[in-house]
Amino acid sequence: MKSPTSSQSELEATENTLPLINIVFLMLIFFMITGRITPNEAVEIVPPVSAQNGQVPQDKATITLDPDGAIFLGSTPTDIGGLRTYLAAQNPEDTEIIVRADGAVSGVKAVAVLQMIRKSGHKNIRLLTKENKQ
Repeated sequence: MKSPTSSQSELEATENTLPLINIVFLMLIFFMITGRITPNEAVEIVPPVSAQNGQVPQDKATITLDPDGAIFLGSTPTDIGGLRTYLAAQNPEDTEIIVRADGAVSGVKAVAVLQMIRKSGHKNIRLLTKENKQ
């Protein structure tokens, strides 16, 4: 019986690792294509800075104020009247409202929207902010 030469054993070792490398590479491509860390937002904003940090629920009613002061329900543009109608249709006890306001929005506009939400009977309101990392 012949003993394997060093070149034969190196060839066998290479042949055994190639399928493993292929599988790892395919898994890497699969996760890069299908994986998302956070969903893309329809309206891009830069939230104001806050000292507190918390998780943002993904399945809640979201009102967005962009830098120009435009109002969005989710990703649909609306106006004050549309917002008032939407809030009247929601059950204040069961609905949590998340307000995403850009840091460049005037305080008067943001406070007016928050007061309208409060006057519609909603008590569970979150204002989305960015954590201050100082």
